[in-house]
Amino acid sequence: MFLATTSISIPAHAQATFDPFFFLRPFLSQPKEKSRPAPRRWKGEQAPKKRRSSSPSGERTKRVKKALPVTGVVYSTAQEAKAGRQKDPSQFILVLGDAMGGALASGLADAYLGEQDRIAIIGRISGQGGFLPEPENWKARLAEDVKAADPNVIILAMGAHDLKAIDDTGFKVSPFSDRWLELYSRRVDKILAAARGQVGRVVVVGLAPVSNDLHKRDYVRLNDVLRTRAVKAGLPFVSVWDGFVDEAGNYFATGPAVDGQQRLLRKEDGVGFTRAGQRKLAFFVQKEVDRLLPSLAGPITTGQAQGEALILAGGPEKTGAEPNMDEAISELRAPLHRGIAPMSLKGRADHFTWPPPQGLEALPARLPFEQ
Repeated sequence: MFLATTSISIPAHAQATFDPFFFLRPFLSQPKEKSRPAPRRWKGEQAPKKRRSSSPSGERTKRVKKALPVTGVVYSTAQEAKAGRQKDPSQFILVLGDAMGGALASGLADAYLGEQDRIAIIGRISGQGGFLPEPENWKARLAEDVKAADPNVIILAMGAHDLKAIDDTGFKVSPFSDRWLELYSRRVDKILAAARGQVGRVVVVGLAPVSNDLHKRDYVRLNDVLRTRAVKAGLPFVSVWDGFVDEAGNYFATGPAVDGQQRLLRKEDGVGFTRAGQRKLAFFVQKEVDRLLPSLAGPITTGQAQGEALILAGGPEKTGAEPNMDEAISELRAPLHRGIAPMSLKGRADHFTWPPPQGLEALPARLPFEQ
């Protein structure tokens, strides 16, 4: 028996490319499909925009620019404060002082930011100027500063650089000696009198504590002098000391701010104030300034204010004639000496009478919701 074999003839040009074991080759070894050429576009035609990926990683986040905090502005003159405004401010507060006065002016500008259309802060600051004539003679330049600011209230915040000897007819007098206190008090009295002569409303601000214990003790003594001279001149004295010390009287740099949060109030040098510290510094002064600022409806006279206070305290009622303040005050103080309660006013809580006076009707026996 013979086996027949059949031979398959393959052309010579195909033998070079033919692979009889092609099915054993891995799939990845197959040649990749050629990329399609980019479509042709007409001249001036723009390429289509790529679609944004819907995945979170492919989304483009928008950059939100944070708004800078708005701060108040301290002006150098009243004319500068009026520039560029549709309506001029009606009240001006002039701050005269040293570096602490500059911090106070900035704090007041922030405090009155919501009323900047009505109130403008004018700062005339000399870094190391004080009540002494050197290096800045405030008494000599006071008239010029008042003319430039046209203020309703003057705030004096200075004295931190006054702890130095005073020249007394060729002799140097050391700080806090009897002669020094006499000369310094006389100088303070002259500046307070000059300021009050220019503008009737003047506020004297005491010194703030510092980190240096030696200077801190001196500032306590200097505040006593300033308080005494202000009271003698009939001017209000504002103490800011307790706002920057703890219960034991120790200086702190971080403490409660006006918003109730613990914030950095003082700078690293232990003397300057941060913005939060400036705002707290102004917090104590603002109360007195608000009391002194004239009302837009017109200033209240002293007699009018005392009369209204006496009526609330149970004093004489208003009549057509001007009340005698001395008699009214002595009438209110008399029960304290004699131990007899004052007469009650009709309609007041301590007016226990029955039946009620005319004009006050008794409540019904049963209220509508009880029926």
